[in-house]
Amino acid sequence: MTEKKILILTEANEKVASGHLFESIVLYNELYTNKISAYMMINSDMQPGLKSRITSEYYEYSNDQVADDLIEFVENKKIDT
Repeated sequence: MTEKKILILTEANEKVASGHLFESIVLYNELYTNKISAYMMINSDMQPGLKSRITSEYYEYSNDQVADDLIEFVENKKIDT
């Protein structure tokens, strides 16, 4: 059986509340604890104060080209689809 890789995509900014960001952080930490490969992608316009709450490595996507950024990331990291 091949190792699963999970992508967590989340967004928080002045228009989108941050509750799901913190839920995503908890999910990522749980996956990491259970030795499941996970990646977190966040919007590039997220406020620095929110970015600082993310203790894991994360990748940023641009809101104006989110589809292209996601496709490229999934292909490069060989994320399960």
